[in-house]
Amino acid sequence: MKKFLLGLFIIGSFNSFASEKMSENTLDNIRKEAYTFYNGSEAQDYIRWQVSSYNKMYKKLDSSNLTKEQKDSIVERLKGMYRSNYIKQNSVVDNEIARYSEINTKVEENNKLAEKNIEIIKKNNIIPEKILKTVIEKSKSKYPNNYEKQQSYLEGFVENYNLLKK
Repeated sequence: MKKFLLGLFIIGSFNSFASEKMSENTLDNIRKEAYTFYNGSEAQDYIRWQVSSYNKMYKKLDSSNLTKEQKDSIVERLKGMYRSNYIKQNSVVDNEIARYSEINTKVEENNKLAEKNIEIIKKNNIIPEKILKTVIEKSKSKYPNNYEKQQSYLEGFVENYNLLKK
């Protein structure tokens, strides 16, 4: 009976460590790992450390300016590399966030450059305005928010139009 009550107390105390986001399955994995390598208070300390790292990692992700898809991608990538080692995941999540932020910055710069190039193409060609407007609308519908592909589409059209014109 004492063991049962002690076990019930320990399980209850572990649940109090858990974050609102942390699933029961995640907490179970942390417990299993803790009791595989540690005993007693060491296991409890390890669980606290893992849960704290888990919470810190998600706070970092929530405070970043990344999209939900990018955050989910980072979480999946870290799970693939470190499984349920949230201590390690928390230590490298900053690098992953920085990497995705850098990618976002480069994409934005490329889109701005491509958008400028589209304006130059519009001004420097002999295609009738009605046809050009239709092609630009088609490129925007085909590649929304991707000005590089819109630029390529428009350049391809201009090139083909000029070949047909000859």
